[in-house]
Amino acid sequence: MFNQLVKAIALYGAEVWAPYLLKCVRMPKLMESIYKFCCDKLNLTLFRHILVVHRKFQLSVIMDELGRYPLAIDIMYGGISSQTEII
Repeated sequence: MFNQLVKAIALYGAEVWAPYLLKCVRMPKLMESIYKFCCDKLNLTLFRHILVVHRKFQLSVIMDELGRYPLAIDIMYGGISSQTEII
């Protein structure tokens, strides 16, 4: 249900603003910079409420427990694939 309702709205127009995300992501601290992105904050807040865990609980454990990936990965994929279609 999350994919159909929330993810579709959160990723609306991601092909346009994905280059901004790619510019902000730094490789040495890739996961830390991805989790600070606004869509993933929404994602993690919802998952924290589902699992009823403290807000300082380790983020990778939350995502692993639910079998999810950060939304930023879908954003980057959409941005890169749309740019390759243009070229």
